[in-house]
Amino acid sequence: MAARALEFGVTLRRPGGTVWKSTSANRLLLYAYQKGGQNAQQNLLTELFRAHHEKEEDIEDFLILAEYAEKTGLMSHQEACMFLESNELCAEVEERVEKSRSMGVLSIPLTVINGKWSISGAQSSNVYYQASLSLCGKWKPAKTTRLL
Repeated sequence: MAARALEFGVTLRRPGGTVWKSTSANRLLLYAYQKGGQNAQQNLLTELFRAHHEKEEDIEDFLILAEYAEKTGLMSHQEACMFLESNELCAEVEERVEKSRSMGVLSIPLTVINGKWSISGAQSSNVYYQASLSLCGKWKPAKTTRLL
């Protein structure tokens, strides 16, 4: 895991460190995705990984989350605090957590492909490439009607 983290510029300080509740961080990450897409979400996620794994910061602390929201250009510190103090996106995040639990997800990271296949753990791009090749053999194009 430490080697994979280094590929993304994140140094894991100690394995098995403090595990923080992450509901608020997940709300902010969902907001980032909705506002700026995958790039905005990835920028925030990388900063939160550094905060958690390198600095051992509490990523459920609103002031810390607001700092990173502002640092990544997602929103101002004040806007982030107001967002985090609200219930915005709470239901959506909880719904995603419950859906994951109902599918048997017990740990992250987990990538679900087409709602049918999953890849567990922090895998290299080669694992995804090999999975894609394997799944292409199982994929069948939809039936098409020939137009005259």
